Amino acid sequence: MEAEQRLRDAAQVIMDYPAGLELRRMQMITEVGAEQNTMTVVMMPSEFVSMARAFADMKPSETKKD
Repeated sequence: MEAEQRLRDAAQVIMDYPAGLELRRMQMITEVGAEQNTMTVVMMPSEFVSMARAFADMKPSETKKD
């Protein structure tokens, strides 16, 4: 029951502060990357991939601002 309560509390913190989860993920990547001979796989949110694809599909004239 204690583990359940801790998971519930953690889920509430993530819901209240979603940027904290992203910061923790970046910290973990930094820590893992500091080890030698390590392969790091970084999961990207689907929104990021969609945004990158939209930028790639834009015409060059749409990306320039005068």
